[in-house]
Amino acid sequence: SIEWAITYFAVIAIGGIATTANPLYTADEIQHQLKDAHATYIATPIELVSKVKQAAKKYTKLKKIIVFGGEALFDCISFNTLMGDKGDAFKLPTINAKEDIAALPYSSGTT
Repeated sequence: SIEWAITYFAVIAIGGIATTANPLYTADEIQHQLKDAHATYIATPIELVSKVKQAAKKYTKLKKIIVFGGEALFDCISFNTLMGDKGDAFKLPTINAKEDIAALPYSSGTT
């Protein structure tokens, strides 16, 4: 989706590390990846929110779930809400392209 592509490149642009997960993962597999990657945010299509919420119950370091294709529900934030924020309060970090990790792929969903 276009939301996924925008989010992926935005994460990298702000100095975060983007990771991918197979949409067929179980909640336990998602939880394992969240823990292994030390994730603090996750973005997901609305169809997978309940599975991601279940995984998040077991992983307490997750700050927010970003939802594609819907309005904010539960305690998630919608992608559209984020797009409405100009980000004026956010200072872009200095990124060292030779040293900093940009992506930590686990699965593209095609393996």
